[in-house]
Amino acid sequence: MFGSCYSGSPVVVAQQVDQFKYVINYPNVPINVSYITLFLLPNIPFDPNYKALVYFQVNEGEFNLFGSLNAEKQSAIYKINNNNYNPANNMGAINEDVMLDDVATPSCEVQNINIGISIEPNAQADLLLQNRKQLPAPSTSSDALEPVKVMELSNKIITNAYNYLSGFIDAQQKVPISRFNNWWNKFKSKLENNPKFLDNEN
Repeated sequence: MFGSCYSGSPVVVAQQVDQFKYVINYPNVPINVSYITLFLLPNIPFDPNYKALVYFQVNEGEFNLFGSLNAEKQSAIYKINNNNYNPANNMGAINEDVMLDDVATPSCEVQNINIGISIEPNAQADLLLQNRKQLPAPSTSSDALEPVKVMELSNKIITNAYNYLSGFIDAQQKVPISRFNNWWNKFKSKLENNPKFLDNEN
C-alpha cells in the first residue's frame, strides 16, 4: 500500500506487520541523504475516513510522529536535518499543508532509518497530529525548500511514476515491484542527464 525512496535507492514497499500497521526499514543510510519520499502506491484505494500516521526512528531512538498521508494527500517529502539534532525531541514540526517535515538526525557516517505507518480513523489521527504540532521543534536548516515548490515537485514526481507504471497494471490491478525499480532507475538517469526535465511535467 505504501512505497518509499531516497536519492540513490530503489523504491521500497512497506511490509504489513498488522491489519493497520506497516514498516519500512532503511539500514545504513548515507549521512549525505537529505530527503526521503513516502507515497501511496498507485491504484490501491485508500479509505477517506482514515489517515496513515507516519512515524520516524533514527538508529536506536524512539519512534516519533512526523506527518500523515491520506486519500487527498498521497505523498510527502521529509527532510533529514543533519545539523540540528536535539536528543530530547529529534523531530521537526509537522506542516500538513506544505508536505515537508524537517527531521533532525544524529551526526554519523551512516544511520538506520525506520518508518512506521499506522492507519487510524480521522478523528483519532487528527488529535494526535494536533498534539504533535504543539510540541516545540528544533530550528530548521536555511536550505529548506519553499512550501509551494515542495508541493509542485512532489506532484511532478508522483505524476511521472504514475504515468510510467500505469502501463504495467495486471488483471489484478497490481504493478510488479520490478517495474518500480525500472522506473526509479530511469528517473535517476533522466535527472542526471537533465536536472530540469521535470519542468516539462504537467
